[in-house]
Amino acid sequence: MSLLAVLFVAATTCSAEPIGTYRVSSWDTSIDGGEARTVRFKIHYPAVADSYGADADNTAGPFPVVGFMHGYLGSAWMYTETADALASTGAVVLNLDIETGFSIDTTRMALGMQALLWWVDDNSQDAEHWLYGMSDGGAWAVGGHSMGGVALAELVGLEPRVQTVVGYMPYEPDGEQWLPYDSFTGTALMLAGSEDTTSTPEMVELWHDRLAAADRSLYLNLEGAGHQAVSNFAWGEESMGDDEQRDLVIALSADLLEANRTGDDTFLQSVLCDLPAPAAPHRSVSHRPVTIAQPEGATTLRLSLGGLPDTEAVVFAGRGPDTTNTELGPIDLRSGVEVGRFVLEDGIACGAIELPDELASLAWIQVAHRWSEAEVVLGAPIDVFGVGDPGPIDDPEPGEDSEADEDPGAEEEGESPTEPGGDADTDASASGTTDESDVQPSTATAPGAQDGKVAGCATRGRGGIPSGFGVSLGLLALLGRRRR
Repeated sequence: MSLLAVLFVAATTCSAEPIGTYRVSSWDTSIDGGEARTVRFKIHYPAVADSYGADADNTAGPFPVVGFMHGYLGSAWMYTETADALASTGAVVLNLDIETGFSIDTTRMALGMQALLWWVDDNSQDAEHWLYGMSDGGAWAVGGHSMGGVALAELVGLEPRVQTVVGYMPYEPDGEQWLPYDSFTGTALMLAGSEDTTSTPEMVELWHDRLAAADRSLYLNLEGAGHQAVSNFAWGEESMGDDEQRDLVIALSADLLEANRTGDDTFLQSVLCDLPAPAAPHRSVSHRPVTIAQPEGATTLRLSLGGLPDTEAVVFAGRGPDTTNTELGPIDLRSGVEVGRFVLEDGIACGAIELPDELASLAWIQVAHRWSEAEVVLGAPIDVFGVGDPGPIDDPEPGEDSEADEDPGAEEEGESPTEPGGDADTDASASGTTDESDVQPSTATAPGAQDGKVAGCATRGRGGIPSGFGVSLGLLALLGRRRR
């Protein structure tokens, strides 16, 4: 199942610098693509020097492989800045340059991209080839602009290793071209521009509507952007500047790719919850519970929650995994207690909760989504502080003080290592929150919760999404289960 999400982004004066740390080279070549005939392309890759045709940096690999398909009457040279930027984050980027003339042959584009992806993968295993060791052999990510966005759906139907797709202003499909998305189970990002008169936002949203089976999916309507936002130049007189459009698209793409390959979706919390709500509302639907929990000190948690619109989410906190019976049925926490309730207006809720003192720096949390009187869906338990299972709380006898004694050695005994470079006190994603995801800003908060808004600009990840962008509605979903 998926989280269907809608986002509206308004540009500010902030500008992201989405260039990564790797030196990048490129090379124009072609291969025999079988059914796709001759397939021309430009390959962008981490290299030993920033010059055309430089040797690949084989010792720094392997890298994920990313494909890109141009639009109608387009060519690879129109997207070199985007391709170079993504390659600089540590990726081998295949920038398709297939000639279709005035005809619209999306099937040939899809077949050509499939041939390119396998070409890189095969040659990466050949010790005599210049691409030796460059491909990580994992799932592939592919983007497509306009007509290339239509070909993207056909590619999904042809190649199961394509597990991440980015549709850049995809054009309206003919007939059954979007049917492969009905069964796509990977990650999808659909980008629209509010001032795009070629592939209108309504057209792009139709593509996103087909992604109900996706593990996570996101629709973004970029306020002030036009049809060429992903290219080297933004034709037209859009209210967002040419460079600003491209920088935003690159930043969103690079950070989504990194989140997808590392499993660290923390940056999405800032994009979706820490920014002002937009002027125009959109609705999001998550068929799987979404939870991101970020500690702010020992007893305050900043939460981002996603689920079905206009439903209630009840947050429980406990001390390690076990079972506790609650009014909503059994939950998977030891001595679990309710610590907050949220209404998921537009499928999103953001705010803060306070933990009981006895759970300071030790709490696990679990969110129960009340979808109806007859159905409750549980999110996965999250070890917020990364301490593992710190042991049981001593329940007081009737009539005694309800304060529980803390186990002074609990943190040392149950401590588990965080990810390299992670900080268990500040980065929830590095502390075992493997079932987290992102959501969008909402006016709904838990009782007594603070409204988490931040101002200014910042970059994060390998590209960084400017945090001065106004946002509404969000994305991402992970594991959950229906109980009744």
